[in-house]
Amino acid sequence: MASPIVVRAETPMVLCSILPQQPDHIKWAFTTIPPPRFEVVTRLEYLKNKTQVKKIGVLHDPSPYAVLQKNIAEKTAAEHGKTMDRNDWRIVIHVHLAETREQAQAEARDKAGHYQRDYFETTLGHERSVDGPIDTILDTMVGRGLWCVGTPDDLVAMIHRLDERSGGFGGLMIQATEWAGREEVFRSHELIARYVMPQFQGSLRGLQASQAASQKNSAAIRAMQVEAVEQAKREYAAKAAN
Repeated sequence: MASPIVVRAETPMVLCSILPQQPDHIKWAFTTIPPPRFEVVTRLEYLKNKTQVKKIGVLHDPSPYAVLQKNIAEKTAAEHGKTMDRNDWRIVIHVHLAETREQAQAEARDKAGHYQRDYFETTLGHERSVDGPIDTILDTMVGRGLWCVGTPDDLVAMIHRLDERSGGFGGLMIQATEWAGREEVFRSHELIARYVMPQFQGSLRGLQASQAASQKNSAAIRAMQVEAVEQAKREYAAKAAN
């Protein structure tokens, strides 16, 4: 897992540490906020002058700003002798799942609306993302493709869209927002683990191939089963007759 670390240096940064695969393989990741070029250039200059880090990942959301951010990161990394490796890129999104889309939206509607209105708009002073009452915010953000509040199938479809729009990325990170009650949040995480993650980890590849092969040859397999039973009956009858 990644955990936030505040680093005090000549250039202050909020970094996200990613545990290395092996001791000599160090990766750094950071989030950025507007203006994107200032954020990316300043941090890459720090990494070039103060560290030996060569591979960097940027955490971003699927918004148009994030696409701009990604493009700037690629160009600026090359200028500083760094590499933006898509396998190390992480996309951060807001997700709440339930068995049905209606249930998920009912569970998250109130807290998700207050999260956006009270925190981002009132506390941080961001422009209003939705010009309407709080209970309409969730529908708008889901409709824009920024939040996923629905079923596991909705999240799978969203991940495929993000993969296509971004050109490929290495991992997905879920923003912990707790838009619903404790049990509902746990259930959302369980649905992600059981029905979404296996779709992208290769866990189902063998099972799906086996099912497809069995379905394709089901008639022949069933005929062999029937013949085996009939053969056993004939052999039993022959022994009984003797």
